[in-house]
Amino acid sequence: MKINADVSITHKGTTFDFFLASDEKTKVKSWQVTPGQILNPIFTSDRPLQAHIPPEREDIMRQEYFHAGMGEEYFEHGMRYYKGPCDARRKGAVLLPPRIAQATVTTTGGNVNLICLINPSFETNDTTGWTDVDAIADASADPGTEDDGDYCAKETIAAGANETFYQELQTFENLQGVEIVASGNIWVTGVGDDARIQIDDGIGTTNGNYLSGTSVAWAESTATRTINAAATKIAIEFYSNDDGGGGMFTYVDDVQIKVAKTALAIVPFRDFMGFAGSLYAIAGYYLLKWDGSTWEVQCAFPEEPQSLEVWGSYLMIGLGFDHTWVYYDGTTFEVSTVANAEAKFFTNLSGTLWFNDSNYTIRSSTNPINGGSVSATTTIEDVNHVITCLVKHPTTLLVGLENELYEVTATDEIPRMSILTQDSGTYTCHNAFVWNSLLYVPSSNGSLYEYDIDNYTITDISPASFCPNQPDFAGRIMAISGDHRWLYVVIDYATKIEILCGHWEPILNQYGDSVTDWVWHHVGEQTLTNASGNIASTCIDGLNGAKMMHLGCVHATDKAYYM
Repeated sequence: MKINADVSITHKGTTFDFFLASDEKTKVKSWQVTPGQILNPIFTSDRPLQAHIPPEREDIMRQEYFHAGMGEEYFEHGMRYYKGPCDARRKGAVLLPPRIAQATVTTTGGNVNLICLINPSFETNDTTGWTDVDAIADASADPGTEDDGDYCAKETIAAGANETFYQELQTFENLQGVEIVASGNIWVTGVGDDARIQIDDGIGTTNGNYLSGTSVAWAESTATRTINAAATKIAIEFYSNDDGGGGMFTYVDDVQIKVAKTALAIVPFRDFMGFAGSLYAIAGYYLLKWDGSTWEVQCAFPEEPQSLEVWGSYLMIGLGFDHTWVYYDGTTFEVSTVANAEAKFFTNLSGTLWFNDSNYTIRSSTNPINGGSVSATTTIEDVNHVITCLVKHPTTLLVGLENELYEVTATDEIPRMSILTQDSGTYTCHNAFVWNSLLYVPSSNGSLYEYDIDNYTITDISPASFCPNQPDFAGRIMAISGDHRWLYVVIDYATKIEILCGHWEPILNQYGDSVTDWVWHHVGEQTLTNASGNIASTCIDGLNGAKMMHLGCVHATDKAYYM
């Protein structure tokens, strides 16, 4: 007998009939349609991946405010994220990170001046820096006969005599094997008499073109020589020869030495400094200037510049412990003739220029340009730990060592960060940076400390402590910079550099209370050719109207980047 069932289900040839329940009053049957899975279900798997989730499954996604910065990978509240790079600093928005690009360093276009000669144009109204080997000669500046400027050198040669007027460079070892071009303007007054420029490196001498006596104008004598690999000196000489006709005068002006823009190393980028409306950098043996899109080589030095500082209307360029510093007024470079004017690090403290003249001692000067003087030395701690920085603070003299930060007063050197003893190393305090009136001090093992100079308090804000299971941020902090809102750090991580920015910010906790906390954001990452220890310096440049972060590299393949 056929049964009129409400629902029939047939399974393996057997039919099962079902009847739906009805409402007693309305007689309406109760039923509901529930869709089943389209695909066969997978009940077990040893790989619980996203690929194994049914495609018709619906998931709810929600964007939180991530302005609380980076946090741990697991068990972190919703306002933090694990890592970037991204720009999650704004509430309610996660953006792409700032673009990082390699900067162009222009090394074409001929030679540049090698800044190494003292008084090359004799504008001191004397011959300071120059030597005349014969007592008969009278090498003195001569106003009114100059080729350029106000003064020149005048050498008097007796009848039938020959004289050599010269200057030896302070250092020459880094120029061994390098081709240099020396030139000078000469005026020989005796008809038939001759003078020329020469380059003498102690192994041999290269002579420039002879200029014969004339009663009219100046002419240039030029000599080109590749300095011998065994050179014992470099002397720029002016040789004069009288033909016996009654003596002669030789006038000399505008002496120069030039080298190619590729003759010397152009890395590392050690320091950046804004001066006279432009951004400058020292890179290898060169001074560079940023033109808004390219680094342009300005000049070269016989020693690698170590630091830059602005003092008054001058850009001070420290050339280390073996060469006196150079200063630049925007037009002319001058090699210092001040005694004991050798410097690695500078800081300008309310108009007094402080510098270290050795790994363990510092000096100061209220007038560091030629004609000035420097103070006696002050020894910081002992000779067991090297000075790694002079902090650029406007009112307090702070000297960083490999194991401590010292505040130097008129009567004492006071240790201020004993916590650095546990972080002692070559890079401890190196590139310490003042931001928003606080000092940020990196250590050799990746730690970063915030030091309140006024209240003597220390806060550990090491990026690694915010992400303890993240090796990307556990490396050494190589460089620090900052703008009006954020502190930026560059971290060494294997083949990459990681760029973080941080500051103090009110953050809502899980109870709805606002708590001011330090936050880190991962805003940049860059793979470098030679990444380990590759970044030497960084700065934030707002001089050209567009805020830009510059990264100076150690290795020649990378040179410089900007973000």
